[in-house]
Amino acid sequence: MRRRYVISLIVAGLAVFLVLSALLARAFSIGGAEDSAITDLVKAEARGDANGVIALVDGCRATADCRARAAANAAALKRTGTVSIIQIQPRRGSR
Repeated sequence: MRRRYVISLIVAGLAVFLVLSALLARAFSIGGAEDSAITDLVKAEARGDANGVIALVDGCRATADCRARAAANAAALKRTGTVSIIQIQPRRGSR
């Protein structure tokens, strides 16, 4: 009886560990995905790729104002060379 209890505690502890590990991995990957999306947008702007900017901004293709703003930004921000981003500080809770 005691052995069954110890094994149950080990299994329960392992399950808690796995759940917490999965939650932490998800929390850390969200920030990485957001940083990647920001980097992709900046690179498209630096290439002068208005269609790339429009594709990367949610809902931008649906409004003419957003498409025009994306085209103007891409034209104004077009640069040659490599893109180097020193620090990314996305706004939190802006959805």
